[in-house]
Amino acid sequence: MRISKIKIEKSETKKVNLKEIDLTKKPLGSTVALVGKNGAGKSRILKLVEKYANEITADKYYNDFITNIPTQIIGRQKKNVESLRIQFNQTTDTENIEKHPSFLGFSAFRENFKRFSTAYIKVVDNDDLKIIKDNISGKLTFEDIINIDFLDENRNVIINEFSLFNNLSTIEYFKRISTEIIGEEFNLYLKNKTNPSIIEESIKINKSFQLFQCFKKYVKQFLGKEFTYSQVTQGNVINSILHLNEEPFNIDLLSPGQKMLFAYAILFFFLETNSKANIRDCIIIIDEPEKHLHPEAQVKLIGALKNIISKSGQLWIATHSVHILSHLDFDEILMVKNDSIIPPSRTTPGNSFNELMGLEDHVMELTSFINSISEWAYGNFMVQCFKNPDVVFSNNTNDPQFILFKDFVQKNTTVELLDFGAGKGRIGYTISEDGDTAKKIIYSAYEPDKENEVLLLQVPTLNKLYYLDSEIPKDNYDIVVLCNVLHEINPNEWIELLLLIKSVLKENGMLIIIEDRFLPKGEKAHEFGYIILGTIETKILLNSNEVINLKIDNKDFENRIIFNAFKKSQINPTMKSLKSSIVKLMDNTMLNIKELRSDKNDVNQGRRMANETQLYINSKLYLDSLK
Repeated sequence: MRISKIKIEKSETKKVNLKEIDLTKKPLGSTVALVGKNGAGKSRILKLVEKYANEITADKYYNDFITNIPTQIIGRQKKNVESLRIQFNQTTDTENIEKHPSFLGFSAFRENFKRFSTAYIKVVDNDDLKIIKDNISGKLTFEDIINIDFLDENRNVIINEFSLFNNLSTIEYFKRISTEIIGEEFNLYLKNKTNPSIIEESIKINKSFQLFQCFKKYVKQFLGKEFTYSQVTQGNVINSILHLNEEPFNIDLLSPGQKMLFAYAILFFFLETNSKANIRDCIIIIDEPEKHLHPEAQVKLIGALKNIISKSGQLWIATHSVHILSHLDFDEILMVKNDSIIPPSRTTPGNSFNELMGLEDHVMELTSFINSISEWAYGNFMVQCFKNPDVVFSNNTNDPQFILFKDFVQKNTTVELLDFGAGKGRIGYTISEDGDTAKKIIYSAYEPDKENEVLLLQVPTLNKLYYLDSEIPKDNYDIVVLCNVLHEINPNEWIELLLLIKSVLKENGMLIIIEDRFLPKGEKAHEFGYIILGTIETKILLNSNEVINLKIDNKDFENRIIFNAFKKSQINPTMKSLKSSIVKLMDNTMLNIKELRSDKNDVNQGRRMANETQLYINSKLYLDSLK
C-alpha cells in the first residue's frame, strides 16, 4: 500500500500547529523522508500521515491518492469499485458522490478498508514501547510473541527499545527451532535415503524451517551477514549451534550498532510472522530511525528498509541525520521548515543539508575546523621529529641525509625555532603540550596578520613574536619552519622570501617546508590561486642537490604531507629556477591526472582530480604571466 498523493486541509493541520499539506502535483515514491531540524514539524506530520493512510474516500481512491491497495483489503470488491470510476470522473460533486445509491458498493469497500488497513501500517516508535514491552517484561517469552496473536486486529504494532528483544529467550527460540529442523532433516533422511529431492522439498514446508529462513532473510537485509546453524551431537542427543558468518553466534560480541540492526531484524521477523499483512505491502513509518545508531549503521538500516518495502509498499521517515540524507535520492526528500513541507526538487537535498548543518551561519567556522585538522597533524609531526625521529621516519633511517638531520636535532641541547607565517600558532601550542620537546625548543613566531596576535601571545612557550620581517635578527635560528605557507604566497615573492629566511638561519641551520599535497579545502590565496610544490619541484626552486625528505608514519597523511628539510647552503633560488620548478609542476600534475583517470578504484579520485587539475591551471596561469 502506498500514499501516492496527500492533501490535508488547513482546518485539520492547524490543530497540530502545521500549515496545509499539499503534495498532489507529483506522485510520491516508495521512500518519503521528512528532513528538518528538531521542532520543524516532522513528527506531527508523521502522525497525520498515519491517520491519512487509515481512511479511504472516493476522492482519494479515484484520484490515486492511495495506491497499491492489497488484495486482502479490496478483494472481490475491486471490479465493482472500478466500474464506478467513469461515473466518478464525470461528476462535479465528488465530495457527496458516496451518498449516491449507485455508490453503495464503494461504501462496503470503505468499511473493509477501515477494518484491515491498520494491519498494513507499521509504526516504529522509538519513544514509547507499549504492548510488547509490557508483555516481555512479564511472563510472556519471545516464542509466545511469535505464536500468539495477542494484538487486536485494529491496533497498531508500536515497537521501540529494541534492545529488549536482544535477550536470551530470543536466542534460545532460534536455537530451539534450528534443533527442530535438524531433527526433522534426520527423520526425513531415514525415510528417504535414496531420494534426496523428497528430503529437500519436505523440509521446505516444515514450519520451523520457514521461520528460520524468514529470520535469516532479515539478518542478511539489516546486517549483511549470514545467520546459519550447524549440528552437534552429545551422546544420543542432537543439538544445534547458531552461526553468524560461519562464526559461533554470541550477541554480546556485536557492537551497539550491530545489536540495534539485529533487533531490527527481529522486529521485522516479528511483524511478518505475527501479522496478517505482507510486510512488503505495508506503509512503514519511523520517526528518527537514526536513534541509537552510529553513522554506518544508519546507512545500512535505510538501505535494508528501502529494499524490504520494494515496489508495492512505502517507507516514511522523519530524520535530521545528514548520513541518511546523503543516501537518499533527491525526489525522496521533503524538507520540513517552519511547520510546512517543501516538496522534492533538485535543490531540496542541498537546502536540507544547509538547514541541518546551519552552513550559512557557520561555514567559516566549519572551514577553519576542517583546515585545523591538518594543522594539528603538522604540529604533532614536528614534535616527533625532535622527540623520536627513528619511529616517525623508520622507512629511511639509513639515509645519510636523515642521519644528518637526526644528529642535528639530537646533539643540540636547545634549538632556536622560528615559525614563519605562524597563523594561529598550532605548532607552538603542540610543542608546548609535550614537556620534553618544550624544554628543547625555543619557539618564536613571525606573523604579519595581527588578527592572530591574541592566540599567538597565549602560546605558553612563546619566546618572541615578530610582526615585521625587518624585526627578525640575522643568523639567529637553527630551524625556520614554513608550515602550509608557501602555497599561499604569490610565486613572484618566493625568491625574496626564501633569501630572507636564509639570512636569519645560523650557518648550519635548516629550512623545513611542510605542505599538504591535497588541501582539505579550496583556496584562492593570490591571483594565480594556489601552487603546491612537491619535493622535486622544491629542489629545483632552491637550486638544491640535497634534500631530507621525511615521511610521516600515518596512513591518513603519508601520501599527502610533503616534509622537506634543506640546509642553509642549499637555499639558492633564482628567477630561472623558479620558472623551471613551475614547469616541472605542470608536467607532474599532468602525469598525476592521467594516472588518476586510469585508476577506477580510487574512491577519492574526484577530489584529487580536481586538486591536480587546479594545480595545473594555476601553474599555467603563472607561467603565462611571465611571457
